Amino acid sequence: VIEADGAPRPRRHVMLMNPVGSSPYTAAAKLFRLAVGLGLRTIAFTKARRVTELIHTWVIEAEPQLRDRISSYRAGFLPEERREIEQKLFSGALDGVISTSALEMGIDVGGLDVCILVGYPGSQMATWQRAGRVGRAQEGVVVLIAQPDALDQYLVAHSNTPWWIRRTWRSQRRISRAPPTRSRCAPAKPGSPSPAYARTSRSSKSAGASCAANRAASGSRRGAARTATS
Repeated sequence: VIEADGAPRPRRHVMLMNPVGSSPYTAAAKLFRLAVGLGLRTIAFTKARRVTELIHTWVIEAEPQLRDRISSYRAGFLPEERREIEQKLFSGALDGVISTSALEMGIDVGGLDVCILVGYPGSQMATWQRAGRVGRAQEGVVVLIAQPDALDQYLVAHSNTPWWIRRTWRSQRRISRAPPTRSRCAPAKPGSPSPAYARTSRSSKSAGASCAANRAASGSRRGAARTATS
């Protein structure tokens, strides 16, 4: 596992922002307008197409003079439209782009100054992939605007913990991928009903004890039934 890169590169500043009294989308639109107004080439990444178009609309409504200087970018555009936006971004004709993950990989976009992440992308790899769009030729700034969900709030609250992005992502992946274990209770003796399956997260020793208890209870019930019959 490669944990450090010794290659020389400009400094990249990472900021965590937790909006109070406003939505993260409103804060992202204001920050985007501020960065572009200061002459900083800016890219904002969102997690949904609808949010991409919403922030783009808010920015244009607030500052109509930016209409020809910024653009939205998402997978729903025609290939010709996407290539045109990419060309304008490469040539410097655009000062800002609001995009989904469509600009995250496969397109070499460099020379940007500010990267705004509207919500945690969900993994360390996606986070640094998007943040890598800035800070190549000159110093860059990466701003993560936290959303009100539990994971974003955890990252903001534990921002001083070393490797906070990686550790949170790995623990989340282990929890989400942990399959429930199955224990099979063997029948007490031939001819008894088919064994029952029980979902449990306990150890095999506990599962074995549970099976033994089930067999004992089943035997007691059968004994009681024979006594009642006789």
